[in-house]
Amino acid sequence: MSREDVMRLALEAGLFDDDQEPLPEYLERFAKLVAAQEREKVARWMVERGYATGHGDTIEDLLVELEWQLKEK
Repeated sequence: MSREDVMRLALEAGLFDDDQEPLPEYLERFAKLVAAQEREKVARWMVERGYATGHGDTIEDLLVELEWQLKEK
């Protein structure tokens, strides 16, 4: 993820709305945005290389399958 991507996500999460220290809920939202971005990148990689889960071939299907696999660990 590039610096620009991180900054865009930080702005989206509200980290730089004012001069105050970021509140924990903004940091949590930022972390969730970064994690979602990375999961999306993995899912796109899988789709581009023809990986399938047996549950559909859309990015959303792959993300659901990845979530399930993470919970199984």
